[in-house]
Amino acid sequence: MSTFLILNHTLNVFGQNIKSYYRRIRNSKIEVDLSLAESKKGSKLTKKEASNVRRKYNKKLNFAPLYKKENIEDLLKACENINSFEYEYSYITKDIRDATPLSKFVERKVEKLVFTKNNSVKEMAKSIGAFVKNIKPKRGKVFVEDQEGESFPLNIFDMPDCFGIVNYDSLVLKLNGLEINKFSEHNFYNELTNIFALEDYEHIFGMELAQ
Repeated sequence: MSTFLILNHTLNVFGQNIKSYYRRIRNSKIEVDLSLAESKKGSKLTKKEASNVRRKYNKKLNFAPLYKKENIEDLLKACENINSFEYEYSYITKDIRDATPLSKFVERKVEKLVFTKNNSVKEMAKSIGAFVKNIKPKRGKVFVEDQEGESFPLNIFDMPDCFGIVNYDSLVLKLNGLEINKFSEHNFYNELTNIFALEDYEHIFGMELAQ
């Protein structure tokens, strides 16, 4: 089994965890600095003095995913097979409701289309792209296969850019012996940092971020 890095949900959770960890480290450093300042002064700090200590830690950690610039049609054309398409309607029109079982109980509608085999990828990509432009679904995923037969989903909107597909078992072996406090000395760290210099991923790691 392969892990497609990184899907939206996983990416958002990762971002939340990183920001939470940053806040814990920041608060810990503030407490240490406040304690040192009070020890040096020999008495409790005033509100202004405490505020001055905290000021150097005012900066926040911002986290934002990088999304592919290509639209869904272009992304699909690069795939070997397109297996299925799942999407949610932005709103339910009368025609959609009339074609929906138990419609009086339905608040949201998600549909899944499973495609027959041996279809033209180029033709399907064009049709799905046109459907997305015309219908404007709220969200959706197209389940595809690459040239090696590995399956993974493509978001129809905001597809995170990817710089690696890693086999789970291989990843576990690579992480063997990893010590968090010595992460920068581990071989896997070097493997990751070497990716930064590759021309193929310059559009990711060389992107200028707004201040």
